[in-house]
Amino acid sequence: MKDDKENYDIYKDLKTILPKIVDNIDANYKKDDDNKKQYITTEFKDINFKKGNLIILTSRPCLGKTSLALNLLLNIVTKKQKAAGYFTCGNQDEIDITKKLLAVKSEIPMYKIRSANLNANDIKKLSEISEGFRNQQIFINDSPNIFFEEFELAARLMVEQQKVEIIFVDSYEYLREIVDADKDELPFCSKKIA
Repeated sequence: MKDDKENYDIYKDLKTILPKIVDNIDANYKKDDDNKKQYITTEFKDINFKKGNLIILTSRPCLGKTSLALNLLLNIVTKKQKAAGYFTCGNQDEIDITKKLLAVKSEIPMYKIRSANLNANDIKKLSEISEGFRNQQIFINDSPNIFFEEFELAARLMVEQQKVEIIFVDSYEYLREIVDADKDELPFCSKKIA
């Protein structure tokens, strides 16, 4: 019994773990260029996306999730020159999303753009930003109640045909399978959408 206890690690001494960590950090430092290629930076401090990861941002309605996602998208597209996709899942159409992109980029409040309560400077600013957007690679899918297979196909086509490197999904609860699913099977879904 004594031999079993000696062979069984009940705890580890930090001194034995540290050399492994230092070696790992050193190896990563040496191949830093390879590591950088695995990430998409956003210009927001400490917010970078590793390619291939799925990141879900969730909260109650009207707390700024879409605004944050659009800010991240714009930084990636305009400052990093990466192609990006955006799925609204039918929660909003391409017109709404484009207006929000203009509002985010111009810093003109959305209510002013919606109500056309704009002055000459606002119009000029929006016109310049619209012209700049023509050179950006942003692809929007606003299909309502999209089935997951359709979503997957559209995302794959964005990646293959347009070289999209990051895709944002807004209102994933509008995906058709979730709409049709039993609430008990999906603990993250607070209610069924009619």
